[in-house]
Amino acid sequence: MLDGATVAGSLVSGGTRVAGQVTGSVLSPGVIVEEGATVVDSVLLPGVVVRAGATVTRAVLDDNVEVGQGATVGGDGDITLVGREAKVAAGSELAAGGRLPEPER
Repeated sequence: MLDGATVAGSLVSGGTRVAGQVTGSVLSPGVIVEEGATVVDSVLLPGVVVRAGATVTRAVLDDNVEVGQGATVGGDGDITLVGREAKVAAGSELAAGGRLPEPER
């Protein structure tokens, strides 16, 4: 945990760097939550980076996902899934129940 970090009701593995707010979540080794970022009720697998000002709520992020600065992933509703090594663009929104990449039909 870095100065200014807030973590409550969460499982945070060794090797993580948290400078933002994490609540009710599981963070795997190598996860980075930058200052001003918020993670709520989510599971972040190894190597995930949540950039400053981003929000992740009720989501599962696979290995090496990057959530860009100010982006919003998930929300109240269905679980949001983000696949391995996907990039969520800065300032973008992936709604509750969304999938990235979109599933093939």
